[in-house]
Amino acid sequence: MKLFEFEAKKIFKKYGIPVLDGVVITKDTDLNVALDTVSFPVVLKSQVLTGGRSLAGGIKFAWDKKEALTKIKELFSLKIKKYPVETILIEKKANIKREVYLSITIDREKNCPVLIACSEGGVDIEINAKKTPEKIFKTEIDIFRGLTEYSLRQIAKKLDMGRDLFDLCKQMYSIFMRCDANLIEINPLVVTDAGLVAIDAKMVIDDKASYRQEIFSKIERKENEAEKYGLSTYVKLEGDIGLISDGAGTGMLTLDLITDYGGKAANFSELGGVTNADTIKNAMKVVSSKPNVKVLLISMIGGLNRMNEMAEGIIVFFKEHDPIPVVIRMCGTLEEIGKKMLKEEGFDTTDDLYEAIQKAVKLSKRC
Repeated sequence: MKLFEFEAKKIFKKYGIPVLDGVVITKDTDLNVALDTVSFPVVLKSQVLTGGRSLAGGIKFAWDKKEALTKIKELFSLKIKKYPVETILIEKKANIKREVYLSITIDREKNCPVLIACSEGGVDIEINAKKTPEKIFKTEIDIFRGLTEYSLRQIAKKLDMGRDLFDLCKQMYSIFMRCDANLIEINPLVVTDAGLVAIDAKMVIDDKASYRQEIFSKIERKENEAEKYGLSTYVKLEGDIGLISDGAGTGMLTLDLITDYGGKAANFSELGGVTNADTIKNAMKVVSSKPNVKVLLISMIGGLNRMNEMAEGIIVFFKEHDPIPVVIRMCGTLEEIGKKMLKEEGFDTTDDLYEAIQKAVKLSKRC
């Protein structure tokens, strides 16, 4: 689970990592009251679960209340990589002397945590890795020994920083282990008159740790709505084709074929068991809520599920939501009734799984 910046900073503060005091606002916040609690100049930071905020205009500065009100309105009307800005973090503008990059993540090849540092912060670490790899330093972490004094001295020396970096790195590693994180990133970590400050904060917590991490029960995401709606399976992927199937076998086959035909699945929901119109409607809601979904592919081979009920759910969904390209492969129990219902509403269907997948892939490349 990805955390918003303000959520990650709450954890950072709890573990002693210096962060700026901030005010979190939404569209329902009384802005006059909120802005009366801050000291200008301030930075207004859109809270979205994606990178590239600054380049997309999602971070703005304001030198007085009037300017802040105008720029807050601009941010709330913004979409960053299709993510609408619904929350903004307001912080006092820092007096920055220098920026560096720090993160801890998992090295999948060596099966251990790794501390990554860069002498240049505030920029895309992947771009830096290609252009100036000599500025990036990596330290593998032995999970039995943790971060050693020797490795910390090496990093501090390479970054030309003092011992205050030691404690901060140790605090990061403590968070990483105790919170079951897959990633902790500070970009940038800045040097100010008051010392080191984490200006930005990124955290990704392992979903498999949901049973022991309290934060999962406190934070609700659209990605987690699948469980709320009783869907059998929901898997997040990185493509642009949203897939819904009524069985695991059909779903796995369809995922493989999407890849074979040159497409990429954005996510996958399996209805499972005996379902009804509400189940498929809710599955469509969850799957289509991911911003990068360009096409919905519905692949059903009804044994236990009745296709007339599936058709009803599809029709109701599109009456209640904005249109999105959809490809429907339908066969099985009462399929003729289901197909007729869909045809009357202007939807095409097919019996051929291969034909449906090829059509969905073509649509995803066109959109």
